[in-house]
Amino acid sequence: MEDVDIRGAIITIDALHTNRVMAEAIVLVNGAHFLFTVKENNPELSQFLTSLDWDRVAQDRFTENSEKGHGRIDQRSI
Repeated sequence: MEDVDIRGAIITIDALHTNRVMAEAIVLVNGAHFLFTVKENNPELSQFLTSLDWDRVAQDRFTENSEKGHGRIDQRSI
């Protein structure tokens, strides 16, 4: 990431790279923002996010979709 200026950008990363080191590199070192995928193979973070009061999220800012492919169903919520 050192070779590209990502200041102010939103970086999306899959679950494999969802960790504190990556988050700090994006925010503190590069001045960008992140959107990480979290799966249950990261139990501590997954449990923390599950414990949050998501009902407080404004409904007009919430969307969901589902896709079926590669032998699985993917559900995404934003």
